[in-house]
Amino acid sequence: MTELKLPLRVGGAQFDLNLDPTVAWQCLPLPHDVQSPKGPVHDLEKRLLALARARVSNELRLQTSFRGDLGIADLAVGNEALSRALSEAEIAQVAEHAAVFPPAARDGDGRWQDVLDDWAEHDGAAPETVTVARALNVLLGDVSRTGVPSRPTVQRRPTR
Repeated sequence: MTELKLPLRVGGAQFDLNLDPTVAWQCLPLPHDVQSPKGPVHDLEKRLLALARARVSNELRLQTSFRGDLGIADLAVGNEALSRALSEAEIAQVAEHAAVFPPAARDGDGRWQDVLDDWAEHDGAAPETVTVARALNVLLGDVSRTGVPSRPTVQRRPTR
C-alpha cells in the first residue's frame, strides 16, 4: 500500500510519519476547517493551517513507481480528461517532471486536490497541473485558434 511520508521533527529528533492517504488528507487542514471562535483554539487551528501550507507542503514525500520518494513540487498531475487519454509517463513528460502524483496517494473524496490547491494558492509546494491545451501544444506542436497543430517546416537540401 502507498503511504504518505512526512518527516516529523520533535525537538532534535526526526521521525518519518507514514500515513494511509485516505486518512492523511483528512488530517491536513483547509481554511474551512478553522471553525473555532476567537481564542487559543482558533489560534492553534490557524497556526496548523499555516504550518501545513509552509512546511508540510515542502516536506511531504510521495512514493512513486519508478523514481522513489519525491516531493510534491517534483510531480505533475493531469486533469481528469487528460488522465484518461495519456499515460502517467506522458503527463510527466509534458510537465518536464520526474513523475506524476501517484494515483495511490489520492483519496477517493478528492480532498487531496483541495489541499494541494490551497497550498498552491498560499505559496506552498504543489505539483504542476498539465492541461489538455498544454499537452496538445507539447505533443503536437503549437495549436492555432483553429485547433489544427502547426507542422514543423522541413528544410530541403539543395540539389546538386
